[in-house]
Amino acid sequence: MKQAKVNLYAGLKASTALAAIVSARITDAWPATTAVFPCVSYLQVSGLREVADGKTYGFDEIYQVSLFAKTSMELENMAAAVLDVADGLGMSMTGNQDLTLDDTSGIKHNPLGFRYITRR
Repeated sequence: MKQAKVNLYAGLKASTALAAIVSARITDAWPATTAVFPCVSYLQVSGLREVADGKTYGFDEIYQVSLFAKTSMELENMAAAVLDVADGLGMSMTGNQDLTLDDTSGIKHNPLGFRYITRR
């Protein structure tokens, strides 16, 4: 499971399209109250081991990549960059929502869900 998260982080960091928008603001935690936007957070939200003959041979994991931005255009461009990363890793999309944080900041939040199956 750890390698999948490492692969996702490396893919996000290597994306020049994403870096052009968020610079290095990619984290594995919810943005702090002092966060600079736009930014990206990613986390594993579930995972199951695949076992056969008493041995683990793969994992089926769900990751959420959350995009935070002040404009819808920024969100769309960030989503396109993240989708390119996910495609490159062989991840499939499981969910996509457009939300606004429930505060007065006006920050838009787009959580993208991805299924990532890894084999040993």
